[in-house]
Amino acid sequence: TTAPAFRDAEIATRASGTSISIPAPATQAGDLLIAVVSANNFNGTTWSTPAGWTSMGGEASGWYQETRAYYRLAAATPPASYTFSYGDSSDAAGTIVAYSGVDQTNPISTHTYEVGEATYARAPTVNVARANSLFVVGYTYEGHVNGPTPTGMTKRGATPITGNSAQDLQVRVHDELRGATGATGSRTSTYPSGDGRYHGYSIVVQPPAPTKDPTVSLSWPIASDTAVTGYSLVRTNGATTVTVPISGRATAAHTDSTTTATVAYTYELRSTTATAWRSTARTANAAICP
Repeated sequence: TTAPAFRDAEIATRASGTSISIPAPATQAGDLLIAVVSANNFNGTTWSTPAGWTSMGGEASGWYQETRAYYRLAAATPPASYTFSYGDSSDAAGTIVAYSGVDQTNPISTHTYEVGEATYARAPTVNVARANSLFVVGYTYEGHVNGPTPTGMTKRGATPITGNSAQDLQVRVHDELRGATGATGSRTSTYPSGDGRYHGYSIVVQPPAPTKDPTVSLSWPIASDTAVTGYSLVRTNGATTVTVPISGRATAAHTDSTTTATVAYTYELRSTTATAWRSTARTANAAICP
C-alpha cells in the first residue's frame, strides 16, 4: 500500500478580525486538506464550521486562546482561499496542509487533542489501524517563542508569531510516516523559554485500503466424449504460464485463488484423454481489477 504524501501548505495571520482567510494550497481533486486555526479572544468565540469541512474539535485552553481543526477533500476546482469564522474580533493564525494518496472514504481514521499550559506543547498518542498511515500533529501555542519540530517528524506548515506581547499565537503542523500499525506515542515540542497555553492535535491520515487480490471462477460444459478423462487448464500472463491438470470428465469448474488484482490473465481449457489426446482450446480472459 502506498502512503499518503505531503503536497503543499499555506499559512495566514491577521489582527482584530472575526474571521481569517487562508490561501488554498496547491491540490488535485481528492487530496486531503487539514486546517488548524487559532484565535486570541477576550470575550469568547463562536466558531462556524465552513461548508464542506468537518470539524475535529477544539476548545479554549485558557482565558484567551481558542483553537479548531478541520478537514475536507479537495475539489477539482478549489477556491483561491478558505475562510474560517470565530465570531468576536480577535488576532488569529492558521495553516492548511494538503496530502495526496489518501483513502477517499475515510481519509482520517482517528483524531484527538489535548489542551494545557506548560513550557511545551504536546499531542497525545493515537492508534494507527492501517500500515503506511501518516501521523499528523498540529500545535497551537500562546507564548512569545518558536517551538522546535518533534524528533522524527517533519515540519509542514508554521505561522510566524502573531498577536500582542502577552498573547502571541503560533500554529504549526508536523507529520511522520508510520509503516506499522499500533500506538504512536505522544509528541512533545518543548519551548526554549517561558510557558503558555497550547492545543496539541493528533491525527492519523490513512492510505487507501489495500486491494484484495481476487479469485477467478471458471466453469464449462462437461465433455460429451466418454473417452475424456479430465482437462488441462493453462493460465498465461505475459511470459508466465501455469498449467493445472484437472481430473475427471464430470468436473466442470475450477477456482483460481492465486491471482493478483493488478494483472490480466488468459485461460485456455482443453479436454484430455488417457492417450494424451487434447481437444481444441476454449479461451477466457480475466481483466485487471479496478
